[in-house]
Amino acid sequence: MLRAASSLLLVLSACGGAPAATAGGSSSTGETSSPGTTTGESSTSGEAPTTSTSTSTSTSTSTSTSTTSTTSTPTSTSTTSESTTAESTTDATTGSEASGPRYHEVRQKSAHNAFQRHEALFDQFVYHRIRSLEFDIHTGKAFESELAGDWFVYHTDVIDDETHCRSLSQCLGQVATFARAVPEHEVVTLWIDLKDGFGGGHQPDDLDALLNDAFGEALVRPAELLAACPGAVTLQDAVTTRGCTWPRLETWRGRVIAMLTGGDLEDPSGPLATYVGADAGARAAFVAPGLSDAQKLAEHSQAIVHNLEIGDVSVAEAVRAAGMVSRVWVADDEGTWVAAEQAGVHHIATNQINRNEDPWANTAGPQGWPFTCLDACEAPASESAAIVTVTVDSGDLWDSSDEGLFAGVEAGAEAVAWTAAIAAPNSHVEPWAKACLAARAGLEADAAYLAVCRPADEHPLRVQLREMAGAGTEAFEFAGVAGLTAESPAFVRLERMDASCVRGLGSSDGVAWTAIAEHCFGEPLTHVGLAAASHGAGPLPLLFVAPTATPGGPVAAADLTVTPLGAGAGEAQDGW
Repeated sequence: MLRAASSLLLVLSACGGAPAATAGGSSSTGETSSPGTTTGESSTSGEAPTTSTSTSTSTSTSTSTSTTSTTSTPTSTSTTSESTTAESTTDATTGSEASGPRYHEVRQKSAHNAFQRHEALFDQFVYHRIRSLEFDIHTGKAFESELAGDWFVYHTDVIDDETHCRSLSQCLGQVATFARAVPEHEVVTLWIDLKDGFGGGHQPDDLDALLNDAFGEALVRPAELLAACPGAVTLQDAVTTRGCTWPRLETWRGRVIAMLTGGDLEDPSGPLATYVGADAGARAAFVAPGLSDAQKLAEHSQAIVHNLEIGDVSVAEAVRAAGMVSRVWVADDEGTWVAAEQAGVHHIATNQINRNEDPWANTAGPQGWPFTCLDACEAPASESAAIVTVTVDSGDLWDSSDEGLFAGVEAGAEAVAWTAAIAAPNSHVEPWAKACLAARAGLEADAAYLAVCRPADEHPLRVQLREMAGAGTEAFEFAGVAGLTAESPAFVRLERMDASCVRGLGSSDGVAWTAIAEHCFGEPLTHVGLAAASHGAGPLPLLFVAPTATPGGPVAAADLTVTPLGAGAGEAQDGW
């Protein structure tokens, strides 16, 4: 029978590094559907329930996760870049000991029009390692009333109607959702492009309120930089006066900084000048005016960040020499990207988001640290994040028998819930590749199971179930969240209420959960864990962020036994 599930909270916890667990098998292409089954690849079966008809039980008995991996390979957790030893000094902004590069000493990839890319915002952060995103905001939209105190997010009205988030508050909420999943993330920079002036129900204070509501104390404010440099009158003083400069990245982990773009500061009635007003230090965001003449740098004393058109990329050299930060838009081919690198640009905006498809448009290291030092420096190799990466080469989890990878534990009779956020490529990938949390009646390829899955592209969250061994597979899709695209929700929850009854839930933020489907099987589901399939596309890494068992705690790769399903092959390892 199918029932709805109740809302529950996601527990996000960090876990340490661990060896990889691997399982082998011959590679295979995707499978075809058996006659008479509901084919998720072409259609769905049934409506997703919306009201709860039962309540899950809980127990204080911990789930056993003691297993043995089949193969292990040590992983590195840090590295030293070049030969320069970084100084360790008290950071002016926080007063704490810090080391490593400062904000203006690194280069990073920036997602141009991040809201309308093929890749959902969460996946830009996690899968493609981007920490710099742009949102275009408008006060109105054709055939719709204004959002008082909020802004619409789109590029071109009507033509580009579909965006990953409909309003600025929703987009900021998606950023905050990532921050909850990866609380020790490197600083995220948001470029908010003011397409319309302030007025009516869209005032500077309204914009500040949205930023404060989304990020609270995690928001880096201009007042911090001013306070860190005693005697500084302007923001330029705060980062260029002798003894005063930008904070180290280490002290800004877990934080967000907002930069407003949209014109220059020369027009006193323009949106940037209106926003700054009489006191730039009282605002929640920084302003990043356009700049085509390096001689005018000093004239914008309240601007320490500058937004350059690609034709003015050479101005970035003067910006960097002055101790300030630049962004250039748009570098969509390797030639313009290299020109931006050579000019010392800090944020290189591009539409080429998928780093595997366009490897030249990338600043992240092999272990996931998202930045590249402009000069030789000592920097971390990766961010602190609880991530289990399952790399799989297989057919599909579908029909009467599966081909994929299962990384899990043998479960007792007690109730248990597993939660995770899932990051997938979202572009240049087989859409029906899948990453799932699953409960199975065994490790045979045709075993009964229920799994809550995220497809790799183009499709919403779904629950798949096979009622008995060798039967066909049914699929039930997540109904979605108003204002967000189908690909935006990335959080999944699997609840095994007892040995044979299981339900799958989905969420766009890891806080508010919606039931997708529930089923009681005629036999116990003895194994719970992570499942994945590449659908015939060759080896594919899929990322499970903050996987957690309740009871039990954070789940690491070393806790899991990796088993091939059918001819599937691959491994599970901690890290990006």
